Amino acid sequence: MKHGWGWFDLTGHHRQDVPGWLHLQHTGYKSVQVRPRPTANLATREAGLVIQALLVPEHAGKRWMRREMQKHCQPNVSPGLVNQVVRHLRDEAFIEGAEDGGFRLPSR
Repeated sequence: MKHGWGWFDLTGHHRQDVPGWLHLQHTGYKSVQVRPRPTANLATREAGLVIQALLVPEHAGKRWMRREMQKHCQPNVSPGLVNQVVRHLRDEAFIEGAEDGGFRLPSR
């Protein structure tokens, strides 16, 4: 708009303005870069227990099963929460999944 002509963005919003001659404007499209909400709230104490169990040096390279992780984090962590945290961490490539349903931190 420095010269009074207009602008475009990636969602299709635009404004074209030629002073005294033409004015076009369109807004209202939804953003194309909407990030999906995380499947698990990793900020809770219970989710932190699951993450902590993965990061403890004594557990380096350990392959976990969901039920085993839930028992390790008891009494406050439900199997559903373990599943949500594991799914989120796997989707974000923080952990690797195995064919048998197990998971572990990737070896770097």
